[in-house]
Amino acid sequence: MMDVLKGKRLSIPVVTTKNLLLGNRRKCCLAIRSFALIAALISCFVLTYTVTPIHRSVAAVGTYVRGNNRPIMYTFYNKIDAEAKHTGMTDDADEQLLKVWEEEWNDAGWETRVLDLNDARRHPRFAEFEDKLKEIHLAGVNTVYNQFCYYRWLAMATVGGGFMSDFDVFPMNTTPDDFKDGTFSIYEEAPNNGGIPCLMSGSGTEWERMAFNVVQNGVEHAEHDFWSDMYASIDIHQKHPEAYNLYSRMADDELDVEEWNPDLCKLAEDRFAVHFSHNAMHKLGHVDINTRPQVAKDYLNKWKSVCKASSVE
Repeated sequence: MMDVLKGKRLSIPVVTTKNLLLGNRRKCCLAIRSFALIAALISCFVLTYTVTPIHRSVAAVGTYVRGNNRPIMYTFYNKIDAEAKHTGMTDDADEQLLKVWEEEWNDAGWETRVLDLNDARRHPRFAEFEDKLKEIHLAGVNTVYNQFCYYRWLAMATVGGGFMSDFDVFPMNTTPDDFKDGTFSIYEEAPNNGGIPCLMSGSGTEWERMAFNVVQNGVEHAEHDFWSDMYASIDIHQKHPEAYNLYSRMADDELDVEEWNPDLCKLAEDRFAVHFSHNAMHKLGHVDINTRPQVAKDYLNKWKSVCKASSVE
């Protein structure tokens, strides 16, 4: 064998500096690509399983969506099948109330838009949200209604955030400039300290943060037979007051005013809106909840005839 080798010239590849550099470059590129792939996978994992922060972030603040150079006031309404509907309101009364809601907010300088379950379904994290909602106990006859109350938070995140009110909330002394920046805010305070989610505002990222905090709070109270989004909202603020801004700007004592006068108008100047909730109707002595559209309209007309007229003067 050695004789054979002696008779032949061994061909040894010559490694030039250029080839060496090219080889190192290829290795470097492969290493970078591998690192990028690993980083991307880690990023996906973290995004999927990161717990939604309870605290608001300045980085989440954004501008509100506007329509036709006017801010948009959203509400949420989804028709419920008769056998599952136990709100005390007929479909016709709901439609009438929605009409009054649209008229009043339009008259106050806002565009109005009605969201429904389809808007919530368009959110990329809808399946995750729905799975969590299924874990929350909403025992009672109004299960579907209370599920929709949770879904409205996600629907608002889908459209990019902004302003939302229940469609039994009507504007009084408020303009878009009265509302705060994109950090999440609730404008009706519960007696036991916490936000009643009937009038809210926030950027899109803030709505998403709060949507998942609210539904997670419901999951964490699975030992209860019933835990609404309002219970969750109140509980979050009681445990983490920094989670959102809370203001008391809804008409309360002013609800039972029978005759307005300039002095009462003055006292109500800082009231953003009035909320004709089921509880408010009972407080006013109205047994038939289906009269809400007319009761609200009569109240607002009386208030406008005195307070708005005096403010113009």
